[in-house]
Amino acid sequence: MKKFFINFFRFILWAYAMLGYIFVMSLVPLILLELLLNPILDIRVIDNVLGFSEAILSNGVIGLLAIVLYAGQFFLSYYLYKRLSGFV
Repeated sequence: MKKFFINFFRFILWAYAMLGYIFVMSLVPLILLELLLNPILDIRVIDNVLGFSEAILSNGVIGLLAIVLYAGQFFLSYYLYKRLSGFV
């Protein structure tokens, strides 16, 4: 039963970390697609990313802390996944 719970939490943490990595890695192809298809479609990926970063960074230290926590949660999830692997 203990192994089941550890494996369950390992799966949840791994899935959350991979979801974050996939999200971050999908930004590059989306930006390239925007540059290619912008005359045809009205895709605003770069504007949204720049607007988000401007809104976050305009808050000073709190915005910087928000960026660190937002990006760091995926790395923390992967670290906890690797840490739980030692118990199996």
